[in-house]
Amino acid sequence: MYYNIKNYIYIKNIVAEIRETIETCTTWARVKIHNYKNNKRNKIAANKKFERISTDIYGPFNIRDFKNDCVKEMGHILSITDIYTRYTRLYFFERITSNDVIQSLESWIAEFCPPSYVISDNGKQYDNKNMSEFLKTEMIEQILVPEYTPSSNGISERLNKTISFTLTINKGKPIREVVSRTEEVINMNYNRSIGTSPAALCTGNDFYDILSTYKERTSKQKQETFLINHKVGDWVYKRVFNANKLELQYEPFSRQILEIGQKGFGLNYQTTMDGRMSRT
Repeated sequence: MYYNIKNYIYIKNIVAEIRETIETCTTWARVKIHNYKNNKRNKIAANKKFERISTDIYGPFNIRDFKNDCVKEMGHILSITDIYTRYTRLYFFERITSNDVIQSLESWIAEFCPPSYVISDNGKQYDNKNMSEFLKTEMIEQILVPEYTPSSNGISERLNKTISFTLTINKGKPIREVVSRTEEVINMNYNRSIGTSPAALCTGNDFYDILSTYKERTSKQKQETFLINHKVGDWVYKRVFNANKLELQYEPFSRQILEIGQKGFGLNYQTTMDGRMSRT
């Protein structure tokens, strides 16, 4: 603002006036580009599993379109996401309070481990005395993102779009079943940000690279078989590589294995036979 008007009009203490104006302007607060994520402490990235979690509340939304045994007409879905693996737990509530959020966090901690940081917005379920005392007891640091900056908690905000879409296409089904199914969809589907599914990164089983897993297991079995069938002192025939169909596939005399070293190329081991290195 200052650079837009300084060449056209003079106002005494213009910088101070501009600062006072924008700090009290709600419209400016909504459209301003914040540098919140530039602070390393507030980053929405993690170096290891379950170090940082992000949480948000989706709703209220109308649950009359779903089969349910609820008393109220509106519902809420609480999401808790591990930032490193993107692994998510969803919890359905008719009416959600800070105690409900605390109980959900306790379930998360019991299933996994206490995180170092919890990132959330400034909703009343998060910004309150009970929550502060609970996190202090668990030695968890709370990070409340600034108002009007949903991108500062972008992982949970993007998750809300998935929740909204899944609810839309599953109307008429039991609401608790839909929430459970939504959680499964989030955790089992491929995530471009991490290059695999959250469940795969969380458990260590890559469901999207089954062939490589099979090859790795087969390779290990062949290596173990080689070590069982061959040992130092054995006499073996050395294979002749790149031989054509009419040539001998193995040398006409045997050699003694003097040493078995580290794994060589492919599935072979480097062995020393009669003082010379060879692959068998």
